[in-house]
Amino acid sequence: LTIGEERVLFQETSGRETKCPDRRIKPKSCSKENNCQNQSKCLQGWLENKCDCRGTGYTGKHCEIAKKLIQLDGSSWVKLDLESEQRSFEDRIEIEFRTLVLNGVLFEAVSEDSVGPRLEVKDGSLLLEWRQSNTVGSNL
Repeated sequence: LTIGEERVLFQETSGRETKCPDRRIKPKSCSKENNCQNQSKCLQGWLENKCDCRGTGYTGKHCEIAKKLIQLDGSSWVKLDLESEQRSFEDRIEIEFRTLVLNGVLFEAVSEDSVGPRLEVKDGSLLLEWRQSNTVGSNL
């Protein structure tokens, strides 16, 4: 691989491709191969198209699975027990909400050592905190 006039050598890496994509492969066309459902948006890719399910109320590869919706009042909560062993490198949590209140906790994940994120509405603004042992970091 040459970038500018500099030759760059690929190195062997664990679990990663060490080659560039074949330039003869044409990107998939959303107009020809659009499997997205429920008014989701098709995103064109080289090897396969992906569906953007945001705002549809659906999830899944083709936005075919209805999201589980819950309605909570000010005194209710949901507890989710996650396995202790890591299932994947990335966990994805999506929250869509509407509220008329100025203050309230939307999401909080707490481990045995009080580490984890907390998302709340505070004075009408979103506040994201990450608790790490005995310290708290926040970002707005």
